[in-house]
Amino acid sequence: MRPKKIVFFSYHYPPDQSAGATRAKSIVKELLKNENNLKIWVLCSLPRRYGQESNLKTLGTEKVNKNLCIKRFWIPYFGNSSISNSLSFLFYFLQVIPYTIFIQPKIIIATSAKLMTAFAASITAAFTSAKLFIDYRDTFSDNFFYFYRWHKKIVLHSFILAIENIVLRSAYSVNIVSIGFKEIFYGLDNLVDESQIRFTNFPNGIDKEFRDLINMETNNNNLEKSFYKVIYAGNLGEGQDILRLLKDLSQKPQNITYMLKNNILIEIYGSGSQLKEIKSLINQEIDSQKSCQLSQVVKYSGLKSRQEMHEIYKDADCLMLQLARFRSLSMVIPSKIFEYASTIHPIIFGASGFTHDFISEINGTIPFLQNDSTSLINAIEQSQEIQIVYKQRSNLLDKYDMETINFRYAKHILSD
Repeated sequence: MRPKKIVFFSYHYPPDQSAGATRAKSIVKELLKNENNLKIWVLCSLPRRYGQESNLKTLGTEKVNKNLCIKRFWIPYFGNSSISNSLSFLFYFLQVIPYTIFIQPKIIIATSAKLMTAFAASITAAFTSAKLFIDYRDTFSDNFFYFYRWHKKIVLHSFILAIENIVLRSAYSVNIVSIGFKEIFYGLDNLVDESQIRFTNFPNGIDKEFRDLINMETNNNNLEKSFYKVIYAGNLGEGQDILRLLKDLSQKPQNITYMLKNNILIEIYGSGSQLKEIKSLINQEIDSQKSCQLSQVVKYSGLKSRQEMHEIYKDADCLMLQLARFRSLSMVIPSKIFEYASTIHPIIFGASGFTHDFISEINGTIPFLQNDSTSLINAIEQSQEIQIVYKQRSNLLDKYDMETINFRYAKHILSD
């Protein structure tokens, strides 16, 4: 009996660091556990996120075992701007389509934050008559409109909406990782009825092994420290807008003075399109005559692997998360929140809408106004008094156990 051929589109895949890479690996793992008679090709880029190459140099097909092959395409890195990312992605787009047509799979899966990943999958599905499963991790067209609306790129936004509509109509099944996205996909219910598309909501979560590792490390942290450390760990792009929050802090010396007086330090880990400006902002006052400098209370500590993060959380007193003030980002469930909730630390967050309401339900979370450093300081002050009931967090994490969610997702994909 010939194996069932599946092609899995994921622009990033471990050892690349991203929520999408982690999610893709987890789904592939569960697919293989559900059925033995599978042959899966994962089509991804050579790990080079944020311009940092990993030690993995394998191009071509990496045969993991008889059921799984990982095809890593070389993608040039031009920078972190939207145009640079689009040019880099074009290399992926032009390689995966003919490669997939040659394989002639029965099922095509695309986990997509970049719309064009899903578009490439829809093109190949049309050529191969494969069932197309789209896993939406973001709302690209809505993000594009809110990021670039002041640049009057409405024509391009309309073109992106048209592509998004084509992708949706060509799919056999559409999954959204946050139920909040449903509001953005205009007419989705009608589209599902008209085109008989299967609509699902298998969200992000956290894998048990990583959860247990974080919990073990942070629960054993009883060291006395001379300062209160607030950790931000994640992407440093327009979607988080940490730059604007730090700019507000730099312009309010009274807030810096308060942090100095109370030995509060914000330590930032990660990378992204705003990193260069963030580092410049932190360091620009070093030679000035100001007594209160941003660099005294904010420290950038580089990009760490997911495997190293449990050590970072071990030394934290408080964890911070922020999303930019865009409507599309008020409907997400940040995957980072599950990682944070695996600790016994208070979580301060800047978010709105559905996202705010979701995070607020987690024990030990304190909101602050996005990009407002005074509100941030107030949240930090409250976090020093809050009591964490880990049992309540544990119940939430059980509900969002990645293995359980993706086991059911794999069942859905293989059910027909």
